[in-house]
Amino acid sequence: MKNTLIILEGPDHAGKSKLAFHLIEKYRFNYYHCGVKPDIMQYHLKVLEAAYKDINEYNSNYVIDRLHLSEYVYGNVFRNGPKYNYLKLEQDIKNKFKKYKLIICLPPKDIVINGHKQRLSNNNEMFNTVDKVYDLYNNIVQNKNIDFYLYDFTKDLNYKKLDEYLEKLND
Repeated sequence: MKNTLIILEGPDHAGKSKLAFHLIEKYRFNYYHCGVKPDIMQYHLKVLEAAYKDINEYNSNYVIDRLHLSEYVYGNVFRNGPKYNYLKLEQDIKNKFKKYKLIICLPPKDIVINGHKQRLSNNNEMFNTVDKVYDLYNNIVQNKNIDFYLYDFTKDLNYKKLDEYLEKLND
């Protein structure tokens, strides 16, 4: 697998980091985790530009953990809405990257909520609830207004289905 960009999206405790480490180990992906910055649009564009440069100059693979869907979801839940239109950025990404795939990690809601509660009990969480976050990601999945691969780690513990999918993507 070469010259591939994968963006991982989903609520906290949905398996994104474990999936990213699988991509790193098996396919030698470079990894970047997006956080929150004051000018989120410019930040996301810079991350994408760095990925584009790395992919094209070094024939590498790149996985970004959180980007435009997170801005939409978390912006709606914790602010007065997102700072930019995630659908437009999704289209721009598809136009710019030849081999691109969005993977939405969404296991059953109770697993996400229980993982969140465990993190809350250890004082390692920044917000009190993940219910609304989960529901917005689920709404995106149900609306199917973008192309994505739905990943549920409870149904693919050894990544077999995902690996088969990724190999078809790169044929």
